[in-house]
Amino acid sequence: MNVPENQGLNAGLHEAMIGTGLFIGPAFGAATLYLFPAAIGAWSVGGLLCLGFSGLLFVRHYRKKS
Repeated sequence: MNVPENQGLNAGLHEAMIGTGLFIGPAFGAATLYLFPAAIGAWSVGGLLCLGFSGLLFVRHYRKKS
């Protein structure tokens, strides 16, 4: 492939973030079901998704302008 070197580095970071997300979501849901067995696991994962989306909006708003 004929791509710049930094694009390959960014792809590795992207894959690492995907792997982290695949772990954190189910782990957070399982932990809340273990700690609070009143079937709030879906709400906790939904709340985690909302926090992540809010973080993305925060970073987008305050990123450096180049």
